[in-house]
Amino acid sequence: LLQNLLFWSRNQLEDLKPRFEEFDANRVIQETIDFLKQIAWSKDISIEYRCDESLFCYADKRMIETVIRNLISNAIKFSFGGGVIKVTGEISDKFVFVRVIDNGIGMSEETQKKLFVYKESASLAGTKGERGTGLGLMLCKEFVEGNNGTITILSKKNEGTEVTVKLPGA
Repeated sequence: LLQNLLFWSRNQLEDLKPRFEEFDANRVIQETIDFLKQIAWSKDISIEYRCDESLFCYADKRMIETVIRNLISNAIKFSFGGGVIKVTGEISDKFVFVRVIDNGIGMSEETQKKLFVYKESASLAGTKGERGTGLGLMLCKEFVEGNNGTITILSKKNEGTEVTVKLPGA
């Protein structure tokens, strides 16, 4: 959270511009899963990862690392014990698609409408009472769009959430 806030504030204060480079998103995703695996295990949540062998994109690697970490962290936060988080990566039509899918608490339509609205975004407690600021997804949206990508969220209350990030392929 602290890293996200510092990066976001730096972006706001200095108008941080992406440093575009070609990198393997597969590696970034795998390293993030390895980093967050202990937290998932502590909640009895498994993470399944399936990816195209070559997943090169053209974006700011640090920004995308932050996005992936935030999305997987959110999936862990809002999943119940025994839950499964599915992470996929694929290339299609010269774009890289990364999806993070959980079967957790999900969100109402009203909550989804406020996700990217500054000062209206409400932080929800995780399944073990974890707290947040509500800024993580706004940061993700800003970083993804700053890298010529899109982020979409599909969610149903009590069924789970699917977040899809679309980035330019390399």
